[in-house]
Amino acid sequence: MPEGYTLYDLQIATVWNETYGHYTTVGETLRYVRNDTIQNASTTDMTLLGISWSKYGYNPHTRDQIVTREPKPVDIRGYPGRIYETESDRLIAWAVAGNATYYVRGSLDRDELIRVARSIVC
Repeated sequence: MPEGYTLYDLQIATVWNETYGHYTTVGETLRYVRNDTIQNASTTDMTLLGISWSKYGYNPHTRDQIVTREPKPVDIRGYPGRIYETESDRLIAWAVAGNATYYVRGSLDRDELIRVARSIVC
């Protein structure tokens, strides 16, 4: 994690697995907040960094306002990814063959966000 960020929220997505009779984790989202913005009253005032993975993939075109331009290719630990950018926000998405789709999103500069993505062991 970049210096100055603290874990703020963890969300775990599960589905019922009939075969095994228990819930199976199919995704997680970790949200970090920059320490100097954590005292604000609402999450809209905080600087957030999100890291997620999902077994069901991620299509930023379906529900994400960030996708207004063509993404650029980026290599994440040998996996081909895409970086979507606006003036203030960036999203990196990449898939790990047969496993999951990962994404990292935040207002960090491009190089720092790529470093965060590359630090994730898939």
